[in-house]
Amino acid sequence: MRCIIAVFLVALILTDINGQRLGSTLEDNNSNFKDIITSIEDDNTILNSLSEEDQKRFYRWEWYWRTRVDSSGSFSKLANAMAESSIRFTDIAQTNAKKSTSSFSWESLGPYTRPGGTNKTIGRGLVAAIWVNPSDFDHIIVGASNGGLWESKNGGTNWVCLTENVLLGGVTDLAVDPSNTDVIYLATQVRAANGSMLGLVSQYSLGLFKTTNGGETWTKLNTTGIPTTDIFQKVLIHPTSSSIVFALTTKGIYKSTNSGESWSQVGTYLTDKSHIYYEMAFKPDSPSTIYVSGRNTLYVSTNTGASWTSKIGSLQSVFPDARIQVAVDENNQNLVYAFYSDASKRGINPPNKLEKSLDSGSTWSEVSDDGLQGTGYLTKIWVAPDGDVYAGGVTIRRSSNQGDTFGSSLTSNLIHDDIRDLCFPDPSSNLVYAATDGGVYYSTADGANWQRITGDLALNEFYSVAITEQNPEIIAGGSQDCGSYKRKTDGSWTFIRGGDGGTTLIDQSNHNVYYTTANKRFDRNSSALLYLSHYDTPVEMDPTNSNILYYSKWTTIPGQPPVEVFKSTDQGQNWTSIAKLHNTVTDYAISESDPSTLFFSAWNIWGSTHLYVCPNGTNCQELDYTDINDIVQIAPATNLYVHPLDRNQIWVTFGGFESDKKVYFSDDGGNNWTNHTYTGLPNVPMQSFEYDFLNELLFIGTDIGVFFKSKYDTEWEIAGDLPRVIVTDLKINKASGDLVASTFGRGMYRTNIGEGYCYDEENPITISSTTSWANDSEVCSDITVSSGGTLIIQGTTTMSYLSTIVVQNNATLRISGGKMINGKIEVRPGGHLEIVNNGILKINLEDDLEIAEGGQFDITLGEVQSGVASNE
Repeated sequence: MRCIIAVFLVALILTDINGQRLGSTLEDNNSNFKDIITSIEDDNTILNSLSEEDQKRFYRWEWYWRTRVDSSGSFSKLANAMAESSIRFTDIAQTNAKKSTSSFSWESLGPYTRPGGTNKTIGRGLVAAIWVNPSDFDHIIVGASNGGLWESKNGGTNWVCLTENVLLGGVTDLAVDPSNTDVIYLATQVRAANGSMLGLVSQYSLGLFKTTNGGETWTKLNTTGIPTTDIFQKVLIHPTSSSIVFALTTKGIYKSTNSGESWSQVGTYLTDKSHIYYEMAFKPDSPSTIYVSGRNTLYVSTNTGASWTSKIGSLQSVFPDARIQVAVDENNQNLVYAFYSDASKRGINPPNKLEKSLDSGSTWSEVSDDGLQGTGYLTKIWVAPDGDVYAGGVTIRRSSNQGDTFGSSLTSNLIHDDIRDLCFPDPSSNLVYAATDGGVYYSTADGANWQRITGDLALNEFYSVAITEQNPEIIAGGSQDCGSYKRKTDGSWTFIRGGDGGTTLIDQSNHNVYYTTANKRFDRNSSALLYLSHYDTPVEMDPTNSNILYYSKWTTIPGQPPVEVFKSTDQGQNWTSIAKLHNTVTDYAISESDPSTLFFSAWNIWGSTHLYVCPNGTNCQELDYTDINDIVQIAPATNLYVHPLDRNQIWVTFGGFESDKKVYFSDDGGNNWTNHTYTGLPNVPMQSFEYDFLNELLFIGTDIGVFFKSKYDTEWEIAGDLPRVIVTDLKINKASGDLVASTFGRGMYRTNIGEGYCYDEENPITISSTTSWANDSEVCSDITVSSGGTLIIQGTTTMSYLSTIVVQNNATLRISGGKMINGKIEVRPGGHLEIVNNGILKINLEDDLEIAEGGQFDITLGEVQSGVASNE
């Protein structure tokens, strides 16, 4: 959305002939994911000859679609599945919306605070559109690429999400009714993979949304007649007749005369892949004239969309393949600008040209582009109320003489690169607001200086999360385009490094040692260790020995399998090969009960998923998964989990769109598998998994939030009040019981899943006399019931899962009508364990109850419950 005419272009960045070949492959509407990856694997010069920046954009695309295509490699199913889920799992004005009934309460962790310094790569996430109330500059509304719609009423100090439980993907544009600011329209477009840089196959839209009460409730508008493959780009409200609304998609122009209740196509529907709509703008004070521009398109209507005339042939120096953007001067109604780039040149700085028309687009003349930095993926132009022209992309420059000359870059070290939208709310001042790939900013001097107004806006797009049991407050993660961050004990965040963050780890014995990824370079603190095959290549740390790491990479040794798995025993300084295979590793798992054994999953896009076990970290062999062969043959394994206390309990989840084949469990080390998909899950790929082994709850992260169920239930439900957002990773901190989620568009979140995840080794408890625990409590220490002592449990006592309760000679542990959960019970010779009056002892494993010879174990109207799989 723009306050003044704002136009932008998002296109593919590639640098040379290989870049053009890749771009052609990705933009081919007949291609699918598997075909594209195969083409690149068959000719590695396509990627190797590209710049690091270009490769980064490809790997973003590949990361996103790896789990989101169907078994044939088609991109189409995701949009349909998400559209269905937007109705089923969204709290909007529809009676069949699926709402959460669970009690999990999620806390947003940000990042909120911006780390100090002037590094422009520090950012708060991608903001695509901005509106500032011309009557109240403190009232700001922004649309985030993957984080929904946000509003501030105090100038950006505090923000509130207006679409907290509305599944709409990303906001690509917003329109506020000038006669009633409670009426807002949203154009949606999911761009998690920077899809518009890599062809239309990497985008989808969930349609148009509308609120009439300032965002309290939302309605998904009826867009019947608009193809579901169309990607919404813009939405415009007629400035003097608000019942007339226009919507622009990549292929069509649509008009509503009844406030969005129904739509009709106007203008030309584009069928050639070389023609794409990007921008739509009214002629100020004469809104019957409308301009539409895009790739090789420039149309004008002078009768409110009833008919359209192509003006591309009137441009003086247009490239044969051009991405054209227009902007109109509101004080000079006939002055129109066209800023365009050469779409055939896919480099970081393709040729740009600027033309202007003094007769509303009928004739044009070229003016100097003066070194404007419109790039292949982002080209934009705006005209301010005073007639100044702002143009560029990654950076912007300003002209005060109708584009004849431009000043120096307005992008300082304090504003993030990639300016997505500008807003000029006050014609009488030099005030400018900017939406960027790193948050929201404003300038009081025509962009000569900038101040951040991100406040408590939390929109970072994290790929994963790292935690440490040394301190549950310390969290780390790598985000798209805004770098990698580490959270400190006081809740503030430290900026580690710029670029695209990826795989992140924290040393479990020393949280001051951490590992981060930036554009495939994997570092320990600030020391480079190696380059990963992808920036999200999984790296696993032994949970009991942080010096031991595992990772895999693609190799090019003739006659050898292309993928090699390595192990390091010195924090990544040196590596030893432990396996060679023909599949890409997707996840690792290690059980604390047997840390010498490594499990991992791998996937070949034209083959199948493979599950491996490596006893002693070597001699890797495939698990027996014959009984789930139908799913492993067609979908990638997205997560592999091994129970920390029992290596025989294994969980695996899958991507793809097989509605009844998403989650499987083995209780015998992978020899036999049980399907736990059941009902309640959306038919979308499973992106992340975690298991609460104390409460026996399963958690799965998807593109629409987190779902959970008991291990013994057959229905999944939404896990509490987490926003409807892509959840990329889940981790349980066993020192606090916090379930931490990284999201792609809403930063980090956590919720506490219950007691028992704690351990106080330094303060053991000794019971030497008769002592009753009647109240419910959590006990994190070891307990010794010494000779002559009796501990009576009458309430619910939740022990640490690491605690040991020792009952010595002539001592008694009596569970009388109460419940003791977790911990390991050791009854020594002459000791007594009694369970009476319907008391319950719940242990995690059968081995956690040890009755020594000479010890006594009596049950009278009570029971022992075990969390082992055999009791399922």
